[in-house]
Amino acid sequence: MEQLQIPEDILHHFKNGYIKKLAISKESKTWHFYIHLDHLLPAELFELFQGRLSQTFREIAKVSCSFSYTNSEPDEAMWNRYWPLIASELTTVSPPLASALQKQVVKLVENKLALVAQNDAEAEAMKRKLAEPFKQISIRFGLPLLPLAISVQESQEVYEEFVRKRAEEDHSKVVEAMLEKKRVEDEMSKQVKDANLSMGYTIKDDPTPLEAIVDEERRITVQGYVFATDIRELRSGRTLLTFKITDYTDSILVKMFSRDKEDVPVMQALKKGMWLKVRGGIQMIRLYAIL
Repeated sequence: MEQLQIPEDILHHFKNGYIKKLAISKESKTWHFYIHLDHLLPAELFELFQGRLSQTFREIAKVSCSFSYTNSEPDEAMWNRYWPLIASELTTVSPPLASALQKQVVKLVENKLALVAQNDAEAEAMKRKLAEPFKQISIRFGLPLLPLAISVQESQEVYEEFVRKRAEEDHSKVVEAMLEKKRVEDEMSKQVKDANLSMGYTIKDDPTPLEAIVDEERRITVQGYVFATDIRELRSGRTLLTFKITDYTDSILVKMFSRDKEDVPVMQALKKGMWLKVRGGIQMIRLYAIL
């Protein structure tokens, strides 16, 4: 949460949450986080979290995530807040059907998610093309696996009246959600600061996942999020910098000694929350793997 710069006033939504698994593909340079929370996130926070996750790691890999929840029982209003996100993920359907899905106002009927088609052909297309993609999206979003109930609205006027009434009922909630989203985005924009540090030769090697390190190495490249730092001056006059990093597969303690006085300002600029790539040798000391 700290690395993603999530504002403190919404952190309670992520209380007791944890990363169940991180799947990394070196070939496609993709990361996929599997995250578990106690309660279902509001749709706007789900969208913001996905966007912040992708933006934060954009220089490292293409990042995506899946959520699971201890309690996930969205009501009809919550389904309608999630529905635009669900519809935007249905990329395999035809443009006319995609447009119709974006305009849907869904209803919960007998533990089914009810959709309305404008005619028999559209209803048949929904039945054939939505079931499996909707199931996979629901799993990734952490939503319950509800079957779709698709009906044909014979009268276009009745359908439009239905949409209008539902829109009026949800108007205040939609406005509130939009304002909250804008407020959180503004807060995040103020907090995000980029910091670039460089010391020594440029590292062009691909990083090795920390979980793959099982023995001492003479030379290896790793990268990760800095979550602890310490710097001190030795009796010899040199400066010792130690910091801990994690790439979410494992963590490691890194030690660096200054070569001259010019290195010291760079070492002092290293702060918790940065993402670094480092190269060196691995030494196993007691319970630590040290680079």
